Amino acid sequence: MLLRSKYLGTDDSGRSGNFFTHFLVSKDPSEFTTRMMHLLAWEADFWQEGNPQGHQQLAPLAGAGAIGPAQTEMRIAKACDLLTSLVDLVQFENLINCFQTGLNPQRRLIIAAPDEAVAMMVGCLALVLPNNLLERLTFTTYSRNPDRSDALICGTAAGSEFALGAGTEPSRHYLFDFFAKRFPKLPQNTLFARTITRWYREKDIGRLLKFKGFVDRVNIAVEVGQLDHLMALYLMYRSLELPPTARMPALRFFIERRLFRIPQLLDVIINVLKEQAENSGEAARALQALYQAVRDTGEIDPIQ
Repeated sequence: MLLRSKYLGTDDSGRSGNFFTHFLVSKDPSEFTTRMMHLLAWEADFWQEGNPQGHQQLAPLAGAGAIGPAQTEMRIAKACDLLTSLVDLVQFENLINCFQTGLNPQRRLIIAAPDEAVAMMVGCLALVLPNNLLERLTFTTYSRNPDRSDALICGTAAGSEFALGAGTEPSRHYLFDFFAKRFPKLPQNTLFARTITRWYREKDIGRLLKFKGFVDRVNIAVEVGQLDHLMALYLMYRSLELPPTARMPALRFFIERRLFRIPQLLDVIINVLKEQAENSGEAARALQALYQAVRDTGEIDPIQ
């Protein structure tokens, strides 16, 4: 069951937290949620408003043909347009950086912004994450009091009960207040955050989908701190520009996680290492370590 809540402002008594909710139910949740791309379907036409006073028969969900690859790409393009129109992409990049820093110690991200903006930031981040990190990405697009929510990413409104006043940033969360234009200091500047944000800024939907396809094909559980290595491997695989300092850490990650079982990726990495080994002792040692790792598996002919 997917659920959408939209903030409507204060109620008749002036209390914040007046909102309505849409529910969407599927009998095949694994297939359905994959195709819906999570919150990227925020403005889709299948949402149906329920009647709180009684039971209501909802219309059937759209067939598989209506939510196939073409529809998915169209919705991602629309989400990209919404993201770039609703959100300062500098702060979206900062949000990704904070997510990479805060996930392991569970330092939460609290976003005070319109609900559509929160939905697009969470949805566009979720689109490019490995599946094992998606399982840890809990979120809510709106909570009147985020202190009472345990979601990793929690949206709220300007009139919430949460203390949005000035002061020292609490150690338990990062606060992104888009209403008052107050944001946390950048904890780090990662290759993953920079690259993903650039693709969204350029509205390069094809590149975003190809990166997600690459991540799904690699299909390993990664820690949030290893996202830069995955991004570096993808950039090498696609012969795209890569900062020189990111190359060797990614190559070591490739060997340690035994990703040489993906033949096309192995070919690319061997060529990169051979080119680097002529002038780098570290690259030469990495090439030798790769040869040894491949030989130890007994699955691939190291001479080939």
